Amino acid sequence: MKITIAVACIAATLLVGFISCDWFRSSKAASFDITGKWSIDSVAGNDSSRNIQFLASVPATKDSLPVSVQFNKDSTFLYMGSKDSALFSYYVSDDFKSLFVKEDSLFRQLPILEKTDTTFTISLADSSVLHFRKAR
Repeated sequence: MKITIAVACIAATLLVGFISCDWFRSSKAASFDITGKWSIDSVAGNDSSRNIQFLASVPATKDSLPVSVQFNKDSTFLYMGSKDSALFSYYVSDDFKSLFVKEDSLFRQLPILEKTDTTFTISLADSSVLHFRKAR
């Protein structure tokens, strides 16, 4: 009987030890935070961006002001072009795989292809790809 209790206590101690070590080692996946000011780093693919009006004018010269987007916590973003600006609504899916931008009365889904703390890439419906970089 004493041996059974001792073995059970040792097994329970080892089990608790393995579980707690795994809890300390596993890290929670960092959530992607889109809020803040982002500049459009580059555009690749089809250059017709009729589906997303806020991205209509990417400056072609280095001397012009950079196009940037300010994503706010209240689900709005401000597009700041070289000559104009506009306010739009957005939200990000719970799994951070899609950005939804409101156009007229509908939200258009834009898949987020890649994301890091300082960059993210979205795909437009016309196969264009936009690369954003966090502004400093």
